[in-house]
Amino acid sequence: MPGSGIPAAIADWAHPAGPGGARYEAAAAVLTTGGANPLLPHLERDLAAASGLAAFDTAREAFRRILFVAHREEILSQAVATFRRIRPTAAFGLYHGGEKSPEADILFASVQTLNRRAHLERFAPDAFDYIVVDEFHHADADTYRRVIDHFEPAFLLGLTATPERADGGNLLALCGENLAYRCAVPRGIELGLLCPFDYYGVPDDVDYTNIPWRSSRFDEKKLTAAVATHKRATNILDQWRKRGGERTIAFCVSQRHADFMRQWFRHHEVPCAAVHAGATSDQRSLSLEQLATVHLFVRSAKKRGANSAPFVYCGPVSFVDWQGDSPITVRWKLESALPERLVRELT
Repeated sequence: MPGSGIPAAIADWAHPAGPGGARYEAAAAVLTTGGANPLLPHLERDLAAASGLAAFDTAREAFRRILFVAHREEILSQAVATFRRIRPTAAFGLYHGGEKSPEADILFASVQTLNRRAHLERFAPDAFDYIVVDEFHHADADTYRRVIDHFEPAFLLGLTATPERADGGNLLALCGENLAYRCAVPRGIELGLLCPFDYYGVPDDVDYTNIPWRSSRFDEKKLTAAVATHKRATNILDQWRKRGGERTIAFCVSQRHADFMRQWFRHHEVPCAAVHAGATSDQRSLSLEQLATVHLFVRSAKKRGANSAPFVYCGPVSFVDWQGDSPITVRWKLESALPERLVRELT
């Protein structure tokens, strides 16, 4: 935008109509920040916007090599796709358990892999001119601190949707107290990035004073035992049926609690998936797809004479379960019984 101090390409990406949007505001904040290590809280749903800003900002001669650090491969993949759209001629590389390309000009690394001494020692402290750390609210953890303390970039950009830590950790201290830009929930609603919401308090008869407090948190086993009960699950199911809407995400206190609630909802014929880091988790990449609305079309044979047989619409179905890997078998349940005419036609 003329006179704004923001390059035209970034201005076009930030907001087609010019100043007023969160992307434009963030671009202006980062490009004009006086410090070398800004923290950029952002709306997590707009990862493409946050990583897009980083992609544009790194496209300067002063920044020859760039490191993008995150804790999940899904985030790295999304960031790669965003950077590739903005910087199609750059040399990209991944650095995680399954692939390691340390010589790439723009390297996307898993913090779980990179924080190990054997991997960090492959890189000189000044190996990268610009480092982006996503999910920066984790930066006070040992894994992140080892990475941050090892490198000495000219510019470090932290991205987070939750800049305040419940344990009182001071994230801004890691950035020289340099908060570049913040877009809180009310501002996100105002800009149309988030939908307005209603907040309901529901009955809960758990006595939390009887649950031990260890290392700044509740004892996980005792807390799980207190909340994973049939009485409480019944109340949750009733409240969900009143207010849950079409799709719901629920946060549980532990992996065992998530598995317990999955079993309870499925027992009551509600499609449900539990996603966590444990061995009993549903497959992360399939879970959202399984919970989406699905409509069933079937046919009794591939051919009808010399032509392909038409498909018959049977109605919406709910996910039941799946088995196997290759091939995968998925079971669905029709929400309404088929008319007898269709049953005869298809059998």
